[in-house]
Amino acid sequence: NNNNNNNNNNNNELKDKAAFVREMVQLLNIILLTSQELHPLREMIKQYNENEQSQEVFDILYKPWSCSCVAALSLCCLAQEYHLGMDLISYLNEKSSRFEKNIDFYLEMDELIHLIESPVFVHLRLQLLCNNSIDDPMADVRWKQIFDIVSGILTLLPLQVQSVSNGYRLLRNRTEMVSLYTRLFGKLVQSNSSLVEANRQFLTQQKLLSRPYNANKPIHVQKGDTSRQKALFKVFETVQTRINST
Repeated sequence: NNNNNNNNNNNNELKDKAAFVREMVQLLNIILLTSQELHPLREMIKQYNENEQSQEVFDILYKPWSCSCVAALSLCCLAQEYHLGMDLISYLNEKSSRFEKNIDFYLEMDELIHLIESPVFVHLRLQLLCNNSIDDPMADVRWKQIFDIVSGILTLLPLQVQSVSNGYRLLRNRTEMVSLYTRLFGKLVQSNSSLVEANRQFLTQQKLLSRPYNANKPIHVQKGDTSRQKALFKVFETVQTRINST
């Protein structure tokens, strides 16, 4: 009996520690995304795909942030690491038995939806509109990744939360409008392909192709990115397995 009591006490202590760590990461994530004092840090993280220093900062934050599914996802969106974000969404949708979807999770997800509509994620919203760009060959790939992430976030919320969440309705309306715009724009491009090609050649000849604005910087796919993303996802999966097995 004493052994059983000790085991129960140890299990309860581990659960309390896991809950504390998760809540602390959630709090730190909100501070990271909303604090005015941390604006320079956010801007550095957004350069994740462009310099090693930003990658180092991301790596430092990523492992502890993996204690919270939503915090890890928001960090990926901030860093414009959308391929990894898609993997996290797939994990949340397909392997839900590995973590507990309680009211706290849904509230945290709803808060992320509101943050997506805030200035901190203006780069994501702009990129969601720019799925075709003669300046950026990766725009279409990035758009599909962002669209899958946003759609995945919407599907994670149950009907009970959807019906009372203003953030859900805003993001759903945005997604529907973007989807409609993309279909219409795609038809327009197909019907005017020769005009588009002529315009591209003219701009190239005149050397008017400029760098995309800061909020829509292209993602440069480098050698080893795929293996790096797999390694990062493995870190997330391992942390989640440990923290949810307590």
